[in-house]
Amino acid sequence: MGFGPPGRGVLPPDAEGILLRGHQGGQKVEGTLATIGDYFRSLKDQRLVIVGEPGSGKTVTASYLLLDLLADPTSPGERPQQVPVWVPLTSYHPDVDLEQGGDTAVTEHFRSWLANQVGKNARSKPEVVARLVEERRILPILDGLGEMPAEDSTAVIRALNEDKEAQFVVTSRTADYKRLISGDEGQVIAGRHIELAPVTFLEAPPSPQTV
Repeated sequence: MGFGPPGRGVLPPDAEGILLRGHQGGQKVEGTLATIGDYFRSLKDQRLVIVGEPGSGKTVTASYLLLDLLADPTSPGERPQQVPVWVPLTSYHPDVDLEQGGDTAVTEHFRSWLANQVGKNARSKPEVVARLVEERRILPILDGLGEMPAEDSTAVIRALNEDKEAQFVVTSRTADYKRLISGDEGQVIAGRHIELAPVTFLEAPPSPQTV
């Protein structure tokens, strides 16, 4: 099983050849950075979790996925086209008692924070960004789930799972993610999971020669 058909040439030739190996649903998965965008487009629910050890290429993979989706924003089916936006999760700090706010309090709080973060990056009016988030026209690339305090990470996972229609990409270190989902309130993020293997020296493209 691979990440999809050949890519669309949005990456430098050397980078497109970097081999990605991982596991998905107990099966070995193999592909390259050049095919990660097509792989994501093939997912019915458009929910992807990328985990791996330090140095395995999580952030690089998510970055190239963002570039590929920007180059070709085609959405499957009748979904509206989405703009991928990089959002570091380490800035999310739910400092309110969300447990007392009803069943949707966590989801609403996270969605409000997401709109605020996207608005800062885009320098757009808050009400405009909030509408884009509500209409599912923003695809958040949520980086660094495992780098957050455990209670904050748990709130993110809960928000994503409660919002059944949300599409997203999440990155996390494998060990951190396993700790999160094995706790008393641990939940696995609903979506497709890929665990990346570290890129070895022999698999990486050769560096350009210097004169």
